[in-house]
Amino acid sequence: MLFPWYVYALAAAFVVAVASVLEKKILTDEQPVHFSFAITVVAGLLSFPFLFFIPWETLSPYELSLIGVVSAASACAFWLVAKATKVLDAGEISALLATTPAAIAVFAFLFLNEALTPLQTGGIFLVIAGLLILELPHLAQMFRRKKLGELFFMGLIGIAVLVYAGTSLIDRVALTTFGIDPFHFIVLTQSMGMLIFAFVELTVSRGSLAAFGPFVRSPIKVLSVAILLFLARVFYAQAVALVYAALAAALKRTGTIFTILLSGAFLKEKGLARKLAAATAIVLGAIALI
Repeated sequence: MLFPWYVYALAAAFVVAVASVLEKKILTDEQPVHFSFAITVVAGLLSFPFLFFIPWETLSPYELSLIGVVSAASACAFWLVAKATKVLDAGEISALLATTPAAIAVFAFLFLNEALTPLQTGGIFLVIAGLLILELPHLAQMFRRKKLGELFFMGLIGIAVLVYAGTSLIDRVALTTFGIDPFHFIVLTQSMGMLIFAFVELTVSRGSLAAFGPFVRSPIKVLSVAILLFLARVFYAQAVALVYAALAAALKRTGTIFTILLSGAFLKEKGLARKLAAATAIVLGAIALI
């Protein structure tokens, strides 16, 4: 390979951070559902040429159904994150999403009977501590009954984290038990996600051209975000192909810190010191869990 695994993992982390900042800029003027539709369509079209290289004869109907479930759930979670991104800071959302490994560990403990080591238990408490640091302003506002509307969007991120955690367990089954190639898995999920989201969006909008608004108003930005997210998945898959998935996932979590720094520089978001402290605790907790 051209580069060692950690270069690909760090590249995935940084690319996701750049995409997050661009998403925040786009969602200032766009509706989350239309934005999500636009991104999934472009991502699906980028994946389409690779469908011809997939060994379809090796995939059973059950495996394809499993991939379909992951695609539908991921599309729903992506829409929830986009809806919250319109209101909350990009750095805050990135840190909240970084708690996904803690949710995965709890799900694996509850549903797969996987034991939690003392280090992993400590990692969960570290993630919780990071969350408390991150959400101190919201907790204070909650007691003062101010800006309670933001709590709703934090709840959406919480639902997205649970969905991502659930799909990660399914990913593990697909990639290990069934031995599906990681890149083929990405291509299939993105292609199916496009079809699912297109059906839902066109059904809800009843054929309205409003669904295609982001393509008209922000074509370059939409294309850029879609390409960046696609590249991030490819970089991450490449890292996983070279080293244990746990190591690649741990390094990818540093994308949260990249996002906070970029958000402060380009979006002028405040509270960087608090967010960085919280993100550091969450990332260290995630590494302990992995």
